[in-house]
Amino acid sequence: MEHRLPRAQQAPPARQAPAGATGAAGTALAFAKVNVDASIDATKSKNITAAMVTLEGTAAYCFWNLGFTPITALATLVNFSNGEITAGLAPDIGGVCPAGTQARVETYNDSGAISAKPFIIWFN
Repeated sequence: MEHRLPRAQQAPPARQAPAGATGAAGTALAFAKVNVDASIDATKSKNITAAMVTLEGTAAYCFWNLGFTPITALATLVNFSNGEITAGLAPDIGGVCPAGTQARVETYNDSGAISAKPFIIWFN
């Protein structure tokens, strides 16, 4: 005797949930979307301006005059950018950036060669 499961019926459409309350503001001291040329996307940045970042050499992005002392820095390449990224805080930032630099980011291509890439950085 063959057993068949009953045919599934389509569920009724879901009701629209009410809008939730606005969440608390984030805790990052600052963050920025940095373009290849070291310009800043102001719509995706907080407490970082173009005057605070310079591009030194091929792909060393130097951050200075931040108005706070960062304890941590986290950086990632923007969506669909292949390669690698490093971020460091003073005093461990090497000699590429000018005196007074508080943080440095370097970006690399898939082969590990230094190459300018857009990225996002967060400071706390």
